[in-house]
Amino acid sequence: MLANPKNCEMVILGHDGMGKLRLDGRCTLELKSKSNGDPDNGNEMEVIGYNFHEKLSILPSKHIVKRVVRMTDDVMASTLTSSSI
Repeated sequence: MLANPKNCEMVILGHDGMGKLRLDGRCTLELKSKSNGDPDNGNEMEVIGYNFHEKLSILPSKHIVKRVVRMTDDVMASTLTSSSI
């Protein structure tokens, strides 16, 4: 499961040549402090480029919670058949 993107994180899509898109990776901002010795600037950051990562951010397994989703109101129904639709 993919994690939520951070600020200004981009997912890069590529084309496979057969009419389909594929995930190629992600880009994050490369930041540099903008203070230049001026204490009034505080924590201002300047974007100087992007860092490319081939792997996408994945949510840690301890945060994934599985849930049971029922398609009917019958609690005892284990499977959904065409006659019950």
